[in-house]
Amino acid sequence: MESAEDILADPSSIPYSAEVNKALTPARKILWNILTSPNEDPGEYVPAKAWLEAQGKDVDEIIPYVGTLSVIERAQIANWFETHVGLTKEARVLWMTRLPIAHAHTIFIAFRIRKDLRYKMLQIPDLFRKAWEVQLTGVPTILKEVDVDK
Repeated sequence: MESAEDILADPSSIPYSAEVNKALTPARKILWNILTSPNEDPGEYVPAKAWLEAQGKDVDEIIPYVGTLSVIERAQIANWFETHVGLTKEARVLWMTRLPIAHAHTIFIAFRIRKDLRYKMLQIPDLFRKAWEVQLTGVPTILKEVDVDK
């Protein structure tokens, strides 16, 4: 049985879902801009970048926060990202665990949050702030999937 690390190390191992495609397709250009020019103004609020700047970190630092996204959801997001934005396996070092995929996680979480009637009227910056809060403070499901006998 593959471990969570095995699944996440190979984005092509888990096909992305229709939900992931629907959530991320409108953000393809912004994700490309973050990937290719991370130091430039992305043109919209990117909470992970603001967090890096507030921490005094460089834009190519690792961002370990994934909220409550499951390993499968993270793999699907990575698959979508590689297929539509990253384009090559060699480019993985530029985005895997870094700002571009962190923002993709934020976008996906925001997509789900917006389905909740309490958050339906939030504007994009506020929605992304809420999604980042969830991403920053949520406990990843990998911590619930530890098999001590494995």
